[in-house]
Parts: sequence; structure tokens; C-alpha cells
Amino acid sequence: MNAKNYWHQLDYVYWKKEAELIRCNFHQFNNVMDRLLLKGEKIPYTTKRASYSDMTYSIAFKGNNKCIYLYENGKYYIYYTNKIDDTKNSRDKAYGQIGIRYINDRLKEDTGVKLRKAFGYTEEYFKRCIPKIFCYSSSRRYNKIYRVSSVDFASHWPACARGMLPTSKGMIELPGTVAPNEEYPFAFYLESGHIAQYGVFDSHNWTKSMLMDAMFRYHAKDEKWPQTPFLDKDKDRTILMRASDYELGKYFEELYNLRKSESDAKMFANASIGFMHRQIYDRYKLAHLAGVITARALQKTIDAMNLVGEMYVLHAVSDGFIYEGNIQIGTKEKQFGELYQEFTNQYFMMKATNCYVVLDYSGKCLKVKHGGYECYDDGSEITEANTHCFDDMKRWKAKRGV
Repeated sequence: MNAKNYWHQLDYVYWKKEAELIRCNFHQFNNVMDRLLLKGEKIPYTTKRASYSDMTYSIAFKGNNKCIYLYENGKYYIYYTNKIDDTKNSRDKAYGQIGIRYINDRLKEDTGVKLRKAFGYTEEYFKRCIPKIFCYSSSRRYNKIYRVSSVDFASHWPACARGMLPTSKGMIELPGTVAPNEEYPFAFYLESGHIAQYGVFDSHNWTKSMLMDAMFRYHAKDEKWPQTPFLDKDKDRTILMRASDYELGKYFEELYNLRKSESDAKMFANASIGFMHRQIYDRYKLAHLAGVITARALQKTIDAMNLVGEMYVLHAVSDGFIYEGNIQIGTKEKQFGELYQEFTNQYFMMKATNCYVVLDYSGKCLKVKHGGYECYDDGSEITEANTHCFDDMKRWKAKRGV
């Protein structure tokens, strides 16, 4: 270690290596915040080591996550929570590992090879080519009543693992932006973060969408793998990959079919894809697979939106959306990878992203999402059963920490 690096480590906290990372649900995160508001001291800097003494902390936002950086009893901690969707905070960190091991073992059982031999591994910089999981709402439509319909894909990401997948073995690198072809059907654009599959999707086309700002990571200053979607095509670098001889779709569908007997099976399937590009990128280094699967999922959602017209989409997440009108575009029953019609032509009002109420003709609440709100002003829980009208949203009480 040279002198410059030595003094840098003395001056700045290397949070990724020095801190314990703790995922919290809303309730747990609020308890940490309450404790710090009573006994802690908030500081304006996240990385300056000299700023931290016992019970000092800083706050930062990373995408949909809110993070507390805390120094306590001689140790560093990062508490984080998804401030929009609390269901994402309840996932056991072992789910991804269990899921990926199941896929790996089943592949070996059937073919005699494991994931690494079947698809090759890739360097961490391929994470730049993994599309952003978006959440979108039209702010000009907040606090207004609409007649809407809603659809979502059943087990969207696992279903998009079906079909051919890339192998890094024999990949080639070319200067500029080179389109995929029949021989090399997968293209990864390492400077811009774009990704394409021959005849299936090309994320360059997403820049024309009204959801464009929600679909690329180019706003956050602290993003490790930022994307530059409008990069001059001559300045990009292209990696072309062939299709592997192996596929994974049947194993993901097996997990989906186990969901009735094993309640966590669907979670294992979803989390296994996240494990392919986990933050500590030291095992199952399959960012190229995660990129293709995610891009396929987003393209299917975009294609479904185009059936009703993007201008009519009021609220969207990566695997479903709510739209104006009574056009039915989904199936009546959930099927693996298919678009499911959740409801049609009901009354809807939203006050923010992932904060909305859906009522039927009689005024009965069909669905409520309360995002960053914890309870009603009288302390009661926000549920469908005790939500009776749109004005009830005015009584929602914001979470303390979120």
C-alpha cells in the first residue's frame, strides 16, 4: 500500500468493507431512527472518518433505499430500508442463495455441468448493463379520480429466464456500438450501460419512452455503475456473446409450481436472479444473465403498455401497471409469465408513487398501497378493510424514519 492510499483510509470510512449491512423493514428502521433521535447526533458527512464519534450518524438515499450510516461502540453499521415497498424489506438474505443453489444443482443433475461452465462468469463492470428496476407515477395525476384497469405479470423475472441465454465463453469486444446478430445474439455496451438481444429488445429504444427517466441509472451521484443512455455511439464499447447450449427456464418454472406446497418457492426464484449480481460480487458472477433476464422483463412490460398507450399509464412498476380505461389485455387466471388482469374499470386515486386506493362501484376498497405512510392519524392500521373512501388518504400518517 502506498502512502497516498494509507492516508486516504485513515481519512475516509470504507463503508463497504468496514460496516455491517443490516436490512430493515419499516418498523425496524423507525425504531433505529427513534433511538438516534433521542441519543444520537446527526452529521452532514457520510465518509469523513474524523466526523464520527460514538452514536453519530448520517442519512443518505440510494435509489429507493434510505440508509443510516452509524458509528456505535467502535463499529460501523449501515441500516437500510426500501422506502417505497416494505415487502422488499422482508426478504431473507438467504433466499437468493437457496434459489441459485437449486438452479445450479438441478442444472448439474440434468446436464452434468454447473452454471459457471454453462454460461461463463463475467467481471463486475457488466453490472452497468443491468437495467434499472423502475417505479413510475404521473405526478400531474395525483389527487384526482380516474376509472382504471390494472395488469401484472405472474412471476415476471423467473419467466423471462426462459429461452436462450448468453455465454461469456468466446465473447468478443468491438469498438463503438455494434448491433447483435444471429451468431452473436447478445450485445452489452459497457460504457453507456445499454443492452440488446437480437430480435427481442434493444435498450437504446427505451430512451424514446415517457418512462425513460425511471428506466436508467444516470441521476444518482453515488451510483457505482451509472449509465449514460445518450452516449455518442462511437464512444461506446460492445461485447458480443453467443447463446449458451444450456437453458434455465424449466428450473424457474419448477420453483413457481412449488409455490403452493412451499410458500417461499416463488421468492427463491426471484431472489436467485438478484444473487447473480449481488453487491459482494464473488460467487455466481452472472451479471450478464441478470442483465438479459431483466431487460426481457422490462421490454415485455413496455410492449404491454403500448397495447393501451403509454399516455394512459398512471402508475407502473417493472412487472405491472395501472392505466386509464376499461380495455382488457390480460388473462383471467394467473399463468407463469403471462399478463394477468387484476381488475377492470374501477375507481382510483393516488397521492404519490405506490400510494393509492382502488374502489369498486359500491365504494368497497379493492386495493390500497400506502408506501411511505405507516398508519391513520388515530394509530389504526391502513388496510382494505378500514379504507372506505379516497379522503381516507388525507388521514395517512407518514412514517417517522422512512
